[in-house]
Amino acid sequence: MKDAVNAQKAMIKNIDIDQLDELQDDMQDLMDDQEEVQEILGRDYSLNEFDEAELEGELDELDGEILDEKLEGNKVPSYVPYQHKVSIKNSDPAANVMHMCMPPN
Repeated sequence: MKDAVNAQKAMIKNIDIDQLDELQDDMQDLMDDQEEVQEILGRDYSLNEFDEAELEGELDELDGEILDEKLEGNKVPSYVPYQHKVSIKNSDPAANVMHMCMPPN
């Protein structure tokens, strides 16, 4: 036992308390950083607050409007803000331009 006590005393003389304290501070910083990374990776990005049936209904409505638009020609769908098309005729057929104009106030 005397040899063990002498060995332990020799090891303690070689330990720098300031260096040990600095090492523990560094370890705590690393653990804090790791905890922050885990928190970021564990975030929940789910879209649970949306009603799936309501979204499906809106999608079906938009699909119906798009189909109606294709069948009826140039009708403006209800999801597009009110605009009217003005065709400017130029003497050169290649220069005909379609403009989107907001209605006057």
